[in-house]
Amino acid sequence: MKQLKIVLTAVAFSVCFLSIAQEESSPITVEAAYVGEGLKNFSGGLQTGQSYQGIIDLGLGFNTQDLGLWNNGEFFIQVENSHGENPSAHLIGDLQVASNIDNGNYTYLYEMWYKQQVGKLNIQLGLIDLNAEYLVAEPGGLFFNSSFGIQPSASMNMPVPIFPMNSLGLSFKYDFTESISLQTGLWDGDSGNLDDNPYNTAWSLSKNQGFLSASELHFKHGVSDDSYSGIIKLGFLYHSAKFEDLIDPVPPTSGNMEVHLIAEQNLISKPDGEKGKLDAFTQIGFTPDNKINPFSLFLSAGVNYTGLLFEDASDIFGLALAYAPICKHLADNTSGMLGAETAIELTYAFTLIDKITVQPDFQYIINPGVNENIDNAFVGLLRIVIDN
Repeated sequence: MKQLKIVLTAVAFSVCFLSIAQEESSPITVEAAYVGEGLKNFSGGLQTGQSYQGIIDLGLGFNTQDLGLWNNGEFFIQVENSHGENPSAHLIGDLQVASNIDNGNYTYLYEMWYKQQVGKLNIQLGLIDLNAEYLVAEPGGLFFNSSFGIQPSASMNMPVPIFPMNSLGLSFKYDFTESISLQTGLWDGDSGNLDDNPYNTAWSLSKNQGFLSASELHFKHGVSDDSYSGIIKLGFLYHSAKFEDLIDPVPPTSGNMEVHLIAEQNLISKPDGEKGKLDAFTQIGFTPDNKINPFSLFLSAGVNYTGLLFEDASDIFGLALAYAPICKHLADNTSGMLGAETAIELTYAFTLIDKITVQPDFQYIINPGVNENIDNAFVGLLRIVIDN
């Protein structure tokens, strides 16, 4: 009950300051958004059918300088309510998860952190979403399938602090130049789950949970004039916990790792507000095929075209593919598991009216669950986003 009161207090606190934050001179900012999504599995998968799910987001932030305190400090807190069904588990059977808001019925603390800038160094401490800054392909944020947000080579092989459960962490980012930066961080090794920690307010640190470290080196180009700009991200994750062998009853393996490369590139450059901009991205992730990881490889690629139909470039069309092959040792020793799960996604987002975005989406999922007994699934989604 005490933990629920903490979450509800945070919600009420955000709502109370909403009107204040809308004032131009206010040092307090409030973010409020609702995402509603209908999904229908037209064929294949576990069964045909439809579902609905949604998320309410409330965030409260302030800048210490705006409050008359010290310079370059920022505080942020965010709570979420997710509701609805779990279509990947009940309808589709896919492992990569077709919808990145698929969660269930919970109300919980999502993020709470403090960030301080000291020269070229940014320091962040608190309850932090790893995927907010790490393993991110910005053009991939258009797509619904969870693999375009964070690679399965990380999220399916080791516990990582991502939606919906984040953990305590400390992250640093240093900008060597306008084009080169390094970020590195350390997190509690086990975020837990919302069934055992329903409001995400009971945190613990234990050597048995291990720790997760993450590092990425970023190389930007075209930053001076924003023409044909791009970025390459080279990253590494290490988890210090013990991992069980998926096949043989042998002593656990200490430690697990993942390396990844993410590239984003503008192919057709247009000034902001003009139609015809084309961006591409790719994600490559790798972990050792050492009997503790179900996926040792992940590959994705996609393109976004801004301004397909609207002259004010308020619409984006996207096409992407995600490929996640199962490890050979698991395929050879598990009946019915075979090959790779591949998701092909076609999506289109447009602004209906101010602050309301509508996005129809279609996905064709080949070999859902890498299970030869589940037919390929054809899924349609319709998402509406309302924000402030």
